[in-house]
Amino acid sequence: MDLTYRKAEKNDLPRIMEIIHDAQAALKADGIDQWQNGFPNIDVIQQDMELRSAFVIIADNAVEGFFVVSFEPEE
Repeated sequence: MDLTYRKAEKNDLPRIMEIIHDAQAALKADGIDQWQNGFPNIDVIQQDMELRSAFVIIADNAVEGFFVVSFEPEE
């Protein structure tokens, strides 16, 4: 399987949110409280995209992962 990455685009947003929701569910199932307060939400992801710090991972021509590269501390 070939993996590549690229900057996230607006049309990726539905798939990105699906990935985020899957991650939230997995964390909750494992008893981890990270991301259980509605973060990150669509507004946060859109801001990351506007800042050009949001990326998607492509596998077999489909978005299969998402990440943000930021050197700013989180609140």
